[in-house]
Formats: sequence, C-alpha cells, structure tokens
Amino acid sequence: MFLIFLFSLVMLLCGCSPVETAGGVSEETNSVSGVLVAADGNFARNVVIHARHSAKSDQLFVDTTDENGAFGFSIKEYGEYVLSSHKAGQAIYETFVYTGSDLKMSSKMTTVKTIQGNLVLDGVSSPEDAKVGIPGTDWVSSVKPTGYFVLSNLPLGTYNLTVSSPDRERFDDAEYTLVLEADSYWLNGPLPRGIVHSEPVDVSVNSKGVSYNGVSEITLPMIDVDYKIQYVWTMDSVLALPSDSGTGYYLLDDMGHETETVFLYEPEFTEGVDGKAIRFVASDYAAVDTSGFLDVDSLTELSIEGFFKFNNPEAFAVGEFQKNILSKRSDDYIEEMIGVSLISGKCGAVEPRLAFYSVNVNNPTCEYMAVSQRAVPAGEWIYVVLTWRRGIAKIYQNGVLTGRIDTGLRWMENISKPLYIGGDGLDFEMDDVRFGFKEISSAEVLYRYYKRLGGQL
Repeated sequence: MFLIFLFSLVMLLCGCSPVETAGGVSEETNSVSGVLVAADGNFARNVVIHARHSAKSDQLFVDTTDENGAFGFSIKEYGEYVLSSHKAGQAIYETFVYTGSDLKMSSKMTTVKTIQGNLVLDGVSSPEDAKVGIPGTDWVSSVKPTGYFVLSNLPLGTYNLTVSSPDRERFDDAEYTLVLEADSYWLNGPLPRGIVHSEPVDVSVNSKGVSYNGVSEITLPMIDVDYKIQYVWTMDSVLALPSDSGTGYYLLDDMGHETETVFLYEPEFTEGVDGKAIRFVASDYAAVDTSGFLDVDSLTELSIEGFFKFNNPEAFAVGEFQKNILSKRSDDYIEEMIGVSLISGKCGAVEPRLAFYSVNVNNPTCEYMAVSQRAVPAGEWIYVVLTWRRGIAKIYQNGVLTGRIDTGLRWMENISKPLYIGGDGLDFEMDDVRFGFKEISSAEVLYRYYKRLGGQL
C-alpha cells in the first residue's frame, strides 16, 4: 500500500498516467535482465522492482524477483532508465542506459535512511503544493503548509533530489545533488531542474549535515529569480546611436534605460556567450551615466554578474599592476569607491586575478580587496559574480566562491561619478552584465550559473 501511495504522488508530480508493463523473468523477450542481491549478499527474493524512463514517466516497467533474485524487462525504447525498489529496510537506486542491445545487470540493495526537513522560500509565497522527490522513482513527498516534508526508505548513495515549484511566477523547479551516507549527508544546490550530477560540484558550495537516529534533517531553499535587478546590459538589444553632441552613444539596456555612454571610439561588437558582446582594447573606455537608475546612495547590498573574456592577461603577468575593469567613484575621487580590477604581483596574486574592492579612500590597498584564488584564463569566457553586503566583498568564478574579504565599509553614499568601463590598457570583452541591489547567496550564484550556461564553462 505504501508503494501504491508513493506511486500516486509521482503521478501527481509529473501529471501523467503511465502504463505499467511487467517484464517477467521467464519471458524470452526481455531486453534487460539482471539479478538483485540483498545487502547481506544473498539473493533478494520476491522484491517488486521498477524501471522507469528518466525523461518519459509513462514508460514504466515492473517485475518481481524470483527465488534467485532474477528480474527482467521487455524494454524497446532507447534512453536512460532509473531502477528502484525498497523492501524490509533495504532499497536500491541505479541508472542504466538501453541502446538496443540486450543488457544484463547485477544490482545490490543497501540499507535505508529517512530524510525530513523544510522547504524555505525567499519571500511570502507558501511552500504548500510543492513536492520533493527522487526523479524516476516512487520516493515523493508533498510539502506541508509549514514547509515540512519527509522521505522514507531512501537507499544510501548519490542521486538527485527534485523540488517542484509552488509558485512558478517567482520560482523555478530546482534540483539538488544528495549524497546520503550512513552517518551524514552532503547536499548541493539548488540547481535548475534537469542538471544531473553524479557527484557534488564543489565542496565550497555544499552543505554537510549529520544524521541522528537514522534521520537526516535538511533545509531546501528555493531561489527567487529576482534579486532587485536595476540594470541589464545583454549587448543584444543595445542601441548604439551617436548622441546629440556627437561625442558619445545612447545605449538602451534591457530594462529600458536610455543613457548617454561616452566611448572614446565607436563601440566594437564581437561574438559573445549568447549573441553579441562589447570589446574594450587599450585606451577604449565607456563612461555610463547611471544617475536615476543605478543610484547607490546609502547602499548596503550590491550584486554584479556578467561574462568576461580577457584576451591578453599574460601581458601584465610581469611585475606589479592593477588595471580597472569597472569602477564608480565620488565627485572628489577620494571618498567612497567600488570597483573591479585585474591585478598581478600584489595581494598574493602571482598571476593575473580578479580583485573586487569597496573602500572610502583613494588607491585601495590589499586590505580592502577581495582577491580571487583562481587565475584569469586567457581568451576564455568566465562567469563572474561580485557581491557586497555591509562591507563583505565576495568574488565567484563559474559558480564557485573564489575570494572574500571584509572591507570595513558598511554602506555607500554619494558615489555620483559615472560607471567607468575599461580605459586602463586591458583587452577584454563583456556580455550580459547585470546590477542588482540585493546580495546573491552562494546557492543562488550556482543556480544562476547552471541555469544560464548549463555548467559548460
């Protein structure tokens, strides 16, 4: 009855009515067959076992093992399948790929654990109506109005944990990588649904938990897709037209802000990550008048994200240097400053690295800089996120936190100069730059990295 109940929940989650097909170990038409072994090494007898297509939930095959633990499925459609079952304190979760040739398997059950926890949404939306489960299996739990959920009889191992969104206007479906061990667990995510990992992406963005009495208590945040974005510059919808003075260009960003941006030369558009990018070479620069929409008066949080490609960072790898990429300052140039630089030969950077600073004095020194622990690759696009909240500056590259420092500056005000881009001798390109007035968390950074790029960088 418990299996039937869970199976019904899966059907509600996917919104389909699958046709169950029993393979039958005695049938000669079985294309996939195997032997199921219990955790103690003996044959797992009379165990109901499922095989479900990972992309088509209606492709479901069911069989019951015989006295020798044998099972079989008459699968005809190519693709990846999930093999799952649980009985008497043991369970199995495996994936296999059917390519048309007969496939023989040997599978072993493990002991089980229960996880329980809470789904937390950023905002006022209720988590009720969301579902938490393991894709392709009968392990699915509805979320209570309080956010509580529970999944029982989960096998030890590594697999994906999916959360369906209760509010699709504000939240996407999310996926976690769950590593369930006998006495602890690792949880990675949230990631956009459909991103599959056999291992955690990076320890620095994982949460490790300890189980008590066989129960793991976990918290799953759902990511709000908006972080108070003020300015979006995709380069694809940039309208570059000479200004009235003939010395600059009116650029229209994706949020409809018309600003006068002064270029030393006519902007050069190149091939970006997705569509067009803008390239700055040598003394090329832009001075973006951000008054009215990028007002940082009394600012306490800031996030900047975008794609950057540095074509010649090795040219500055000798000696000490600091070259600004983005910078914004006060009128007198000695009050509050915030900026992004490429540095080398200082602040522990032995090769070109990104540095992010916020400071209330001119010529920022290392004590005010968050310096990335990753070198900047030459000629490769990297996804960069810079966050600042009450003095804590952070740098992320390709979804991973690579630099952090407390600059001591708790808020910013009167930074009235334009946003300067380039002009410091670098050869770099940028694409899809966004500014927001809310700090993006490490989970949100990873989520956005996979959502926007599929984790291909």
